[in-house]
Amino acid sequence: MKVRMDPEIGLNGESEKSEGSIERGLTCRAGKGKITDMLSQQATLCCRAAGGHNAGHTIVHDSVTYDFHILPSGLISPKCINLIGAGTVVHVPSFFKELAALESKGLTTAGKRIFISDRAHVCFDLHSVVDGLEEKGLGGRKVGTTGKGIGPCYSDKAARRGVRVGEILDEETFERKLRTLDTAYRARFGELTYDVEEEITRFKV
Repeated sequence: MKVRMDPEIGLNGESEKSEGSIERGLTCRAGKGKITDMLSQQATLCCRAAGGHNAGHTIVHDSVTYDFHILPSGLISPKCINLIGAGTVVHVPSFFKELAALESKGLTTAGKRIFISDRAHVCFDLHSVVDGLEEKGLGGRKVGTTGKGIGPCYSDKAARRGVRVGEILDEETFERKLRTLDTAYRARFGELTYDVEEEITRFKV
């Protein structure tokens, strides 16, 4: 998570424009959310560089509790632009659900201040199903994932067979690539409790 500071309020007290970063390598209870909240009140840009909707943090700001997973917590600041970068994996239904929850709590301009890189990868329900099957296959050596499909989605990205956010707008390419993923995973695992046509339809709404 990168936070760009305004010139007059740089972290080092100097007048030049500076950058501060909150590393995602910190553990889940290390206070990343709280620190980001503090910095974003003075920031012009808050970027999420990697990850998906599996992890999350809670921020209490002005006595209101906000939950963040895929969205950058810089959305709390009304003057902060937020970016979900190319290194992320985005579960689109979760994105809109989280955004609606923030707007219902008073962050009415959040939708106008959030941008997604067209090179970010789409995390499908298919990935969640595969995540569960991979964990089951490990038996007593389970990784202990959240089951949200983050790992399989990144695997597809690394193998250059995943679907990027920008490809959602290309209906033919989107459908072809998602059906190819479905076919490949069925060849590996057999029958899946997943309907690829249902997921495709969801993206047409």
